[in-house]
Amino acid sequence: MRLRIALFLILTLLILKLPYIVFPLCSVSSFTDDGGGGGDLSVVAEKGQVACRDYPHSRHLCIKYPFDKTPHENYCKLCYCYVCDCAAPCKDWKDSKSAHCNASEKDGGWKEQRRLKRKQEIKLPKS
Repeated sequence: MRLRIALFLILTLLILKLPYIVFPLCSVSSFTDDGGGGGDLSVVAEKGQVACRDYPHSRHLCIKYPFDKTPHENYCKLCYCYVCDCAAPCKDWKDSKSAHCNASEKDGGWKEQRRLKRKQEIKLPKS
């Protein structure tokens, strides 16, 4: 049963393509009410840390404020701006033209803005 849970967690991370690794792998306790091996999985406890809850994460990956169910301006203490790569809120968080709170890795336009921002930061000053 533990092997199935571990495989489920690993496959879930791969399917979601999360850029984070759970350290240590979340261990869970479970039970079934059919008295045996089959049935649905019921998680009754967790032990350890979860990447998108306990570690810094892009706003669109936040568990406390799900991106598709809450206003994008909301953020937790561990959220950071996907474009600026700094703690939320950044200076362009609520900019009406291109608010960074709406940024997601699923949108190519935001990926390009992130790439350009990083390129600007890498430039060395002229001597």
